[in-house]
Amino acid sequence: MSDLLAIICSPFARLSREYALAISGFGDGIFFVTYSLLIREARFKQIRKWLTAHEEEGKETYTIMFDECHKAKNLMVTGTGKKTRTAEVVHSLQATLPRARILYASATGASEARNLAYMSRLGAGGFSSMESF
Repeated sequence: MSDLLAIICSPFARLSREYALAISGFGDGIFFVTYSLLIREARFKQIRKWLTAHEEEGKETYTIMFDECHKAKNLMVTGTGKKTRTAEVVHSLQATLPRARILYASATGASEARNLAYMSRLGAGGFSSMESF
């Protein structure tokens, strides 16, 4: 139990802008971030900066968990559809943080394979990307 109490747990939305800008001093911990907060450009940059600092320090034991990840399904669109900001941000985090462990969690199924394009770490059943699927 003491291990659990030692973890810093902070809702990212409650961090002041000044503190969040100095995020490199935050150290280890857990951020709980909603998708609506993650798609805000300033907050996205702060989170990416914190995680990038962990990569530069050689820390390999960090995980990004996308809960209700089906909300990022509109990465690969057809016809007149447009990518959503949520899908772009989820994809960008995975692409810029190659050492991050990724956990996808959703109880909602996908109606088409292209709706799983944001799950770039899965390898799409042996394919190198969803585009080649």
